[in-house]
Amino acid sequence: MACQLKRKKDTVVIVGRGKITRDLVDYERDDCEYWGVNDAYNYMQKVDVIFQLHERSRLENFPRGKEHLKILKSLDIPIVTVKKWSDIPTSVAYPWKEVISVYGDYFTNTISEMIALALYMKYKRIELYGCDFVDERERRLQLPSITHYIGIAIGHKIACGIPEVYIPPQSPILKTLFVYGRDGSSGVTDKLYELKMEYEELEQFYAEEERNARDKKFEALGGLKAVEKIFSQLKEIV
Repeated sequence: MACQLKRKKDTVVIVGRGKITRDLVDYERDDCEYWGVNDAYNYMQKVDVIFQLHERSRLENFPRGKEHLKILKSLDIPIVTVKKWSDIPTSVAYPWKEVISVYGDYFTNTISEMIALALYMKYKRIELYGCDFVDERERRLQLPSITHYIGIAIGHKIACGIPEVYIPPQSPILKTLFVYGRDGSSGVTDKLYELKMEYEELEQFYAEEERNARDKKFEALGGLKAVEKIFSQLKEIV
């Protein structure tokens, strides 16, 4: 099955939901297409294509809006889905076979699938906004596949001259605190490990202090109750 989605401009602006760079998008441009994910209609001022690559059950019970499926059905723009859904008039099936045969299937999130498709469709420039992935779970499980396809795009650029890949300087993607080796990274990492051990020791110390304080608190409460009981008994005698 050939890709049903057609490239209309040379530049594609992929916009995720990450708030660090999401609002940096310039929507006044006419030299690009704007691609968004899932409920892009909620966070993008303009969107040309929406990617909703979830199984049907999640699509019908979308956690960020009960009206999600109804809204998708009403849109007059392409909705890229896992397969063509007859009740979503503008849905377009993602060309899994074609993309995977060229770029592999290391897909752990929608953004990586969007980048791979942009490469397959031969866009000359790919811009990434809102693809920040700062949550620990996202960085561990999802970000690696994004950087994988960015790496493939950079390889394309070196070999063929396209595409240009633009990532806003504010984005944490492909950023490092130092260049290992060149910037004395072993000393930096040693210092970080020292700080880590120091804070771990402090945490253990204060945890022990907290336990001791809690024991003393309960001891004091027990003594207080005993004294109050004696007082109440004395009052009854008097």
